[in-house]
Amino acid sequence: MKLTRLQENIEIFRNTLKPLDSRWVVLGDKQSPILHLSLVKRLDSVEEEEKLLQDVVDAALKDGCLFTRAKYIASQERSGVPCSIRVCISAGHQKRDLERAGAVLRDCARKMIRTKK
Repeated sequence: MKLTRLQENIEIFRNTLKPLDSRWVVLGDKQSPILHLSLVKRLDSVEEEEKLLQDVVDAALKDGCLFTRAKYIASQERSGVPCSIRVCISAGHQKRDLERAGAVLRDCARKMIRTKK
C-alpha cells in the first residue's frame, strides 16, 4: 500500500514539473523517490551553477517550500557530478502539497534562469 502511494506521489510531483523550461532537466529514475533538478547546458563555472541553484532554493523558501541543493565534496567524487537541486518524495506527502511544491520549484527555476540571461 505504501509503495503504491509512493509511486503515485512520484508521478504527481514529476507531472507538476513537466512544463518546466527546456533549459532544465529532471534526473533520476522515473520510479525513484529521489530526483535531481539540473541545468541542461552547463554554465561557465561550477560556482555560477551553484549560485543559480541556490537562488532557486532561496526563492522557493520565500514561497514556503523547502528544497536543498545537492552538495558533494569534489575531491571525493570519481567523476564530475552535475550541480542539482535534490528532491525526496515520500508516501506521506499529500497530493495538494506535492502539486504546490512542484509548481513553486518549477516557477522559481523559470524565474531564476530568465534573470541569468
